[in-house]
Amino acid sequence: MLPEAHLHVQLNAFRDMEPPGYWKDLDPATSELRIEALCRAMHAAVAAHARHGQHVIFDTVLDRASVARYRAQSWFCNGWSNSVRAEVSKPS
Repeated sequence: MLPEAHLHVQLNAFRDMEPPGYWKDLDPATSELRIEALCRAMHAAVAAHARHGQHVIFDTVLDRASVARYRAQSWFCNGWSNSVRAEVSKPS
């Protein structure tokens, strides 16, 4: 149990907003753009909550390379990186 209340931001909540057939019959370039847009939208939402003093648990799965790339991008971490506590589990 955490000492303060946290918002629980889930990948599934964002995916549930997609209309039926959103990923059907896409060419690879369009699919990649939609994945990037989804990731940026999720990260922007989490960062906005954190910048405004909310404690956030970001419930998603990223590989180590993605975590490093996102943490290096100033749009994602600006004003937030000092308040983020992340633990990346080691592969078994």
